[in-house]
Amino acid sequence: PFFLLVFASVYCVFDFFLPVFGLGQAYAVSRDILLILLVGLLVVGGSIPISMLLNQAGNPGYYTIQLSIAVLGNVFLNILLIPMWGIYGAAIATVISMVFAFLVFLVFCTFVLNVRVFKLR
Repeated sequence: PFFLLVFASVYCVFDFFLPVFGLGQAYAVSRDILLILLVGLLVVGGSIPISMLLNQAGNPGYYTIQLSIAVLGNVFLNILLIPMWGIYGAAIATVISMVFAFLVFLVFCTFVLNVRVFKLR
């Protein structure tokens, strides 16, 4: 949460810092990329402290499967989206793979560990 606040603050004052550091508007594109990645971090940021739960519970194989699915999904989405949208496609692919990995984590925690990470009711 702290780093999310820092990155959100940087995003808000990004245009101010470009001239201060002598950077041109070519770097302004990175502001949009940062926003896309921040959206993904908002969605999965709460899971970062508990992401090692599968390892700690004695199921490192499931954690490996989760990460492998995320990496393979990211590679596939990069191949699909980068030709269409360039760096924006890479950022979107990263966010989608982060969210998908988080959903796989929730499924593994629910069915393998019998632990509900989020209680909806």
